[in-house]
Amino acid sequence: MKLSIDDILSEWQADSAINETQISIELSRTPILHSKYLEVYLSAKRKLISATSSYNNLKFLRKKYFRGEMTREELLDRGWEQYQGLKMSQTEFNQMSDIDPVLNEEWVKVEYWKSLVEGITYIMKEIQNRGYTIKTMVEYNKLLMGG
Repeated sequence: MKLSIDDILSEWQADSAINETQISIELSRTPILHSKYLEVYLSAKRKLISATSSYNNLKFLRKKYFRGEMTREELLDRGWEQYQGLKMSQTEFNQMSDIDPVLNEEWVKVEYWKSLVEGITYIMKEIQNRGYTIKTMVEYNKLLMGG
């Protein structure tokens, strides 16, 4: 399965449906669904960790950049021009980092993976509750049939 929000939501829409006429099959699908989405969760979590690490490393480099502490080689490796402003304080850097397009590009990636991990966590909770949902459906059907 692709690790995109749209793909996962589409898959979950299909996987979350419960066929009331085949309860035993639906019960046996629960561990299969759990395994499927656990794999997706762990992959997304790895991507989140990697994106967070990249962001933190870039933030450190941007701090060096805005303080004028980067070597010529470091600037050339990244294709950055020498910073021409005044050396920034920590407070100034924090303000600048909120609007820095280079940092924001990495921050968006971190937030994307956070959203994906949160969504998959929600799906995993729904899978965990699937047995209760099926039980409630069976009891409701019994009640409708007068049993």
